[in-house]
Amino acid sequence: MVNQVKKSLAMTPRRRVFLLVLIMTSITLVVETITIYILYLAHLEEEKARLSEMVRHQASLIKSIYESNYKDNDRAIREEILNKLIRARSFYKPSSGTEDFVVAERKGNDIVFLLHQHHSDYMGSPETVPINWSKAAGPARLALTAQPGYGAVIALDYRMIEVIAAYEFIPELAWAVIAKVDLEEVQRPFIKASLLSGSLGLVAVIIGSVIFVRVTTPIIRKLDKTDKELTKTLAVVNRLSGLLPICASCKKIRDDNGYWNEIEAYIKEYSDAEFSHGICPDCARRLYPNLIHKPIGGETHEL
Repeated sequence: MVNQVKKSLAMTPRRRVFLLVLIMTSITLVVETITIYILYLAHLEEEKARLSEMVRHQASLIKSIYESNYKDNDRAIREEILNKLIRARSFYKPSSGTEDFVVAERKGNDIVFLLHQHHSDYMGSPETVPINWSKAAGPARLALTAQPGYGAVIALDYRMIEVIAAYEFIPELAWAVIAKVDLEEVQRPFIKASLLSGSLGLVAVIIGSVIFVRVTTPIIRKLDKTDKELTKTLAVVNRLSGLLPICASCKKIRDDNGYWNEIEAYIKEYSDAEFSHGICPDCARRLYPNLIHKPIGGETHEL
């Protein structure tokens, strides 16, 4: 049982390569993910700063127009400001496809949108959203109800789409000015970059693994061969070490299965030793007594 477990856990060359590819791929993906996520967070902050600057500029423009005409009819001033905003924004080229500039005010328990600069689906008649409906028009609701009435958030807009928005409240007109862009548009290039970098990283890992396999395969094979030889030698040493059960009379050796083997056969099986046959002097005297001594010149010599 123990041997089976050891065999199952043995590191074959194929398993080594697979483990290497898995580790390299994991490290590559983790590093790329962390890097892109950090860049994404930095870009979000830059986008919030850009939208906040836009909102501050538009709020200053609205305040200037209002202060220069505050003695006139309030309704007429409001309409004039909206018309000037529309004309001014018509010359402005958005930096993104979903960028929008919104003006809203509160009427009772509703948020009324006076201007949607970019999304034509909402031009024509004002749209209203209940101010207590927490799922929609988050930036406008914060601008009209929160203190202070300015900031930058990621929230759902009046279309129920998640956006990055900067907002500011204008007390003179009780208006909320919002600049926003869809979050999906901001995320899109980072998602593409993640897929591209992940694909390139995977290709690099595969190429590196192929090179690694080609370079290390001969070394691994040599190491495996050496390991097998050492294992075999160790097994032989273990078998030939310690106490060997040997017959006191015929000198046969008993193996692990209980069979008695000739000592020559036993050593040949469990070692790399080879035998060259001869005969010792004692056996020669016993087996060939007539050939052992021959008189030569009156002297006796041993063969």
